[in-house]
Amino acid sequence: LAKLGTYSHLRPRMIRLPFRRISLSSLSLDATPCARAPARTLSTRVAIIGAGFSGLSMGIELKKRGVEDFTIFESEAKLGGTWFKNTYPGVACDTPAPVYSLESTQYPWKSQRPQGSEIRAYLEWTAEQYGIRDKIRLNTDLDRACWDAERMKWDTKFRGKEGPMAKQATESEDFDMLVSCVGQLNVPKKPNLPGLPDFQGPCFHTAEWDHSVKIQGLRVGMIGAGPSAIQAAEPLSRMVGNLTMFQRSVPYIVREQYRDFSEQEIKEYEADPSELEAMRKEQYDAAEEMYPAFYVGEDQLKWQNKLIHQMKEGLPSRLHQKCIPEYPFGIKRLGLSPAVGENSCLYYEALKRPNVSVQRSEIQRIEPNGVRLSDGSFHELDVLVLATGFQSTDFLNTVEITGSHGKTLQEAWEGVPQAFYGMAVPKFPNFYMIYGPGTNLGQNTVLVNIESSSRYIAQCAEMLQTGKAKALEIRDKAFLDYLKEYRSLIEKTTWSVEGVSNWYKSGKAGIVVNQSPWSVTEYRRRTTKLNPSDYIISRSPRPSDSNVLTCNSQSTNVQ
Repeated sequence: LAKLGTYSHLRPRMIRLPFRRISLSSLSLDATPCARAPARTLSTRVAIIGAGFSGLSMGIELKKRGVEDFTIFESEAKLGGTWFKNTYPGVACDTPAPVYSLESTQYPWKSQRPQGSEIRAYLEWTAEQYGIRDKIRLNTDLDRACWDAERMKWDTKFRGKEGPMAKQATESEDFDMLVSCVGQLNVPKKPNLPGLPDFQGPCFHTAEWDHSVKIQGLRVGMIGAGPSAIQAAEPLSRMVGNLTMFQRSVPYIVREQYRDFSEQEIKEYEADPSELEAMRKEQYDAAEEMYPAFYVGEDQLKWQNKLIHQMKEGLPSRLHQKCIPEYPFGIKRLGLSPAVGENSCLYYEALKRPNVSVQRSEIQRIEPNGVRLSDGSFHELDVLVLATGFQSTDFLNTVEITGSHGKTLQEAWEGVPQAFYGMAVPKFPNFYMIYGPGTNLGQNTVLVNIESSSRYIAQCAEMLQTGKAKALEIRDKAFLDYLKEYRSLIEKTTWSVEGVSNWYKSGKAGIVVNQSPWSVTEYRRRTTKLNPSDYIISRSPRPSDSNVLTCNSQSTNVQ
């Protein structure tokens, strides 16, 4: 073959060999007999933080790209993410199935509104189907991660928690790529109310539900008006003696038509998944139609009038003033509740019960046996439930991640989390996020955005795996161009309206940081194909910067 290489006039042709065929055009025609073509693939180690939907999706996409050397680190005793942590009465997904599932899976859902237990079972099933269960390391927290510029690897520290599958000591591991899949709904947000620690009865967050507390017949107070409160209200109203709901502002409620699938339907869907796919597409398209309503304007006003009309029809007149929002539609997160009859829903049914009351006055302080409001009223309670949501804008604030410039992620953000399509941050090579800043939605399933991000990041991993890059770092220009467009669009949305607080805005800067201004379809189009020109591509380690401290030092710049 080496001799044939000297005949440049010969056209590439096939040489017949006993065991395989080789095309000369694909070979390196080096005159040295022992010359070998470089290896096509390298071993790329990837650390994925979190084993919820995002972590599983990332693992699935890596396997599809041939990247097999990855570990999914999960803090809890089981996989599932927010669906493992949230076990409060009535926990369910308001986004209907099957659109609330990964596109590549066909699962025999029992209902269009799966309960939390069914979603947890689905995630377990998904891990088994794709063979990634053995890639998950449970009861393990990421303490810190630091980019080592000389070796072009992430130096990570993990700490095992108590449990049979955990390692108790902090251990160091090197990874070529680090992917955060902790999302936005992982750290409970607890209100800073005067006297809260003094409450003498059981007090817990909905994401930390204490099942040892027997609430039947007790006086229960619930602070908050978000999805958790809306879902929990109806089952609690049937269990407790009295339910007092403390809500500074009340939600717009969408009455959603859900139904359970019959055993026959489930069998038919398993035999012919195309019907389930058709249903999924119908649900997806219907949700996307709502997208324009989250921009200030005519569509927003139409939805506002429609929902206010529906709420007046579904609620008795005595509840109109207390339970119908006075702020414009779309500013705060919508509440969805299963329809009951022609005009009502489960949430309305709870509000109508004589043992349920809604208190809109501001909480003045929590006292040992109840809650005192600014209107002077006092409400005696046996149990206090905090349905106050999550620290949704404080991305990765419990973990120290240090980039190539010696700054931590929090220092680089300066109170305003932002990333290239929610995934990449300048000066943090080979670090990515799924369900990061600017990727949350108001109108559709976030799982499509999660899968879009996973596929994009898997392309980055493939570049490392095939030796096309040792490190990828988003360019400042690409990042700033994205940020300029993002800000110009997000400022036109309902979430950015001034004078009204919501969980989309950064507490420090007061600007929206976690919502996407694009439709799900548009986000997928923009992230379908990796554009290498958006990145600084390094194929060999860079010289160390003496002005930046190493991973073994403090994560600060030397002045």
